[in-house]
Amino acid sequence: MYWKYIITILLTNGIMIGYPQLTYSQTVVNKAEKKPEIGIELGSAFFLGDLGGNKGIGTYFIKDLNMTQTTFYKGLHFTFFPAYWLGIRTTLCQSKLRGDDAAITPTGGAEIDRRNRNLKFRSILVESSVSAEIYPGSLFSRTNTGRLKYYLLSGFSLFYFNPQGEYYRPDGTTSWEYLKPLRLEGQGTLEYPDRKNYKLIQPALIAGGGIKYYFSANKYLSIEIKYRKSFTDYLDDVSTSYIDPQLFNNYLDPSMLPIARQLNYREPLYNNAANATNIGGQRGDPTDNDSFFSTAVHFGFVFDRQSRRKYKSQKCPRYY
Repeated sequence: MYWKYIITILLTNGIMIGYPQLTYSQTVVNKAEKKPEIGIELGSAFFLGDLGGNKGIGTYFIKDLNMTQTTFYKGLHFTFFPAYWLGIRTTLCQSKLRGDDAAITPTGGAEIDRRNRNLKFRSILVESSVSAEIYPGSLFSRTNTGRLKYYLLSGFSLFYFNPQGEYYRPDGTTSWEYLKPLRLEGQGTLEYPDRKNYKLIQPALIAGGGIKYYFSANKYLSIEIKYRKSFTDYLDDVSTSYIDPQLFNNYLDPSMLPIARQLNYREPLYNNAANATNIGGQRGDPTDNDSFFSTAVHFGFVFDRQSRRKYKSQKCPRYY
């Protein structure tokens, strides 16, 4: 289903790349604006999904952001410019997403239900993406030779994730266990045919923007925010409702049963008055897929081929 969105983005980016080539002969292009760039990205990553959040009912984007769950983000990117107003960027990056209901500060409002749920997760996330950098200032003025530039970002990515949950062992120690094999919401079972096993490689749509400053002809720094909307609701392994823990007996190895039962329903670990089970109760919100975003500082270098050509042209002539 989500492939139609990827195809649309590919076609759109193809048109964006091809258009300036068709109009090149009719446009005055500043060659200095078309040098490839390479850079590193360092910053923070934030998870936006079912787990964790802020006060009140779970909502969207910044309003439901819990800053205590901030993680480190790092990446490497390469950008080439088919037009002075358009850059095509490829990026490889890594972060660790996490969410924790216990991090919610209870204020006596609707957030108390999520706090009592007491679920938590973490996941390494590795992402590869293709994005279009659009420079509106260059688009309307035909050149943009100033040091300071702003840009908008749009594209898509493929990312790998593998969520883990924290398990409290009988001996008092803890361990992080991979959640997908536990089928905590009945994924891939006969009893829940509508709950398919999710894949650990997923696509996402990208939107964002930034400000870029050139210290010199070949060095720059930029500050950027980049938002990703995924096509899965299982980044945190939470989406629908609680199942009967007895079903785990039909699908899991005996050694996995105590882990699955605890990580499926962890409210009793926080609330001693909680029921022993919560079969059919709400565990997550399947109507809204998970997302994440990053804020980062980019340190980059411009491949100044034009300067090298100029240098060669200034060599002394040879006489015969």
